[in-house]
Amino acid sequence: GCDASILFDETHTLFNEKTALPNLGSTRGYGIVEDAKREVEKTCPGVVSCADILAVAARDASTLVSIPSLKLNYYYFYTIKKDVSSNTNQHYVNNNHVGGPSWTVKFRRRDSTTASHTLAETDLPSPFDPLDRLISGFAKKGLSTRDMVPLSGSHSIGQAQCFLFRDRIYSNGTDIDAGFASTRRRRCPQEDQNGNLDPLDVVTPNQLDNNYFKNLRQKKDRLQSDQVILSGGSTDDIVLEYSNSTHIFASDFAAAMVHSWIVKLGRRDSTTANHTLTEPDLLGPFDPLDRLISGFAKKGLSTRNMVVLSGSHSISQAQCFLFHDRIYSNGTDIDVGFASTRRRRCPQEDQNGNLAPLDLVTPNQLDNNYFKNLRQKKGLLQSDQVLLGSGSTNDIVLEYNNSPRTFASDFAAAMVRMGDISPLTG
Repeated sequence: GCDASILFDETHTLFNEKTALPNLGSTRGYGIVEDAKREVEKTCPGVVSCADILAVAARDASTLVSIPSLKLNYYYFYTIKKDVSSNTNQHYVNNNHVGGPSWTVKFRRRDSTTASHTLAETDLPSPFDPLDRLISGFAKKGLSTRDMVPLSGSHSIGQAQCFLFRDRIYSNGTDIDAGFASTRRRRCPQEDQNGNLDPLDVVTPNQLDNNYFKNLRQKKDRLQSDQVILSGGSTDDIVLEYSNSTHIFASDFAAAMVHSWIVKLGRRDSTTANHTLTEPDLLGPFDPLDRLISGFAKKGLSTRNMVVLSGSHSISQAQCFLFHDRIYSNGTDIDVGFASTRRRRCPQEDQNGNLAPLDLVTPNQLDNNYFKNLRQKKGLLQSDQVLLGSGSTNDIVLEYNNSPRTFASDFAAAMVRMGDISPLTG
């Protein structure tokens, strides 16, 4: 339905998706999308697709206090038009927040011209699905288990209809907290009232946060398809990680909404080159930390972007002359044994073009071993080792050292931002 096929009404020739069981009574807010489309068509006809409006609404709904607070005024629709026409990743912030992350929305989607009730019935995950079916269902769409778990965390907000969790709260099962089940029965009697709504998270029902995962640990969730994510299976460690870290959940949620990273196409090749700009703008392997930070900032990239992108030095090789002085310096910021080993490939005289792996441990893996090397003073380039010294980047290096998933997620996000540095288009 994300191609806007879900918006079609039933006709004598089209069996729509709105009435498919997973959507019936659960998917709401169609009028908001229709109002948005109607508004942008007044001044921007034929440009902004319904699919793009859905994508923007999904992003903004993770940060706004609630859908009703998303006022249907001209300013909001103007910002959508501005967003789409410039193909930028701007996020227009409302003062009321759900607290969830934002992410870059790729625009220029094309609306579907039809709908498929059958696919909506079979492809959308069910609240009764076991773990293996959830994993395979997401995999069918190219989404990993790591994508599936944080996206399930969207159940930190929203509500569920009674019939979707009645069996669970009356089961007296061992996988649901007895007190929680008893309380939920007040909104969901054993007979009738199938459409009664109950918050998916009673603690912070209007916050997109990691409380969803804390609920799983306490067996206080409504849907069976939620609790199976923490049931002795392959997703347990991910749930525990998110329950302990709001930041990692938010980062992975945004990354999963984008999925890896989206490469914006439509770039136009330059018709010239600039040797003069290449010399001062590209950063050097001898640069101190303040120059690295300011150099990235000049291109609109944050210190955090700079640190995570430096992690690309987990792979590839460097020429001898780029680290020659460092390995022969006898300095205190390089491991003695590491320096000695590197000298074998880089004699004190000549052989300037000899290549040596930037990471000796996993030279062909883009992983967080780069940051582990820095902790051991085994950064090959001076511009690498300065990230872990007495400066402002220490905490970021240690975070990536401890969490390969945070590194991978932030790396993807930073690659998107780097890809947005003044591309030629049109």
